[in-house]
Amino acid sequence: MSIVTVLAALGIAVVVAATLAPNGDPSSRPDRDASSEPSLFACRLAALTPQERTRHRDLRARLERGAVSVTEDADGYTFHLADDVKPADVVAWIEMERKCCPFLRFTLDMPEEDGPSRLRIWGVPGVKAFLAAELHIATS
Repeated sequence: MSIVTVLAALGIAVVVAATLAPNGDPSSRPDRDASSEPSLFACRLAALTPQERTRHRDLRARLERGAVSVTEDADGYTFHLADDVKPADVVAWIEMERKCCPFLRFTLDMPEEDGPSRLRIWGVPGVKAFLAAELHIATS
């Protein structure tokens, strides 16, 4: 499975993980009010039009080719991208991914001087394992 497919799958799991606090209780998160429901850990397969799906696939391929390395943290993975990966392409991919997988969380770190960016994808418990399986990431 390509890294693009893995990134897409990771996106789904990360959103779910992000909806819960470390103890698994969404109401204990400061950015959620008590009435908020956690996001479902499920993809919305019909969220993209055929044209968007083609664009999404092309962007994933670019990200896959541009991933220099992947590092693991407690909640997910960070993809270290080559200098030539355009942050605008990463943001466009994230925007589409959020339509399909609203349970994923993303952080894009763009350093000064046009240095290489890092994309972190994470989420609620279970998202990391899902991402590892879908992206074929060796786990420790």
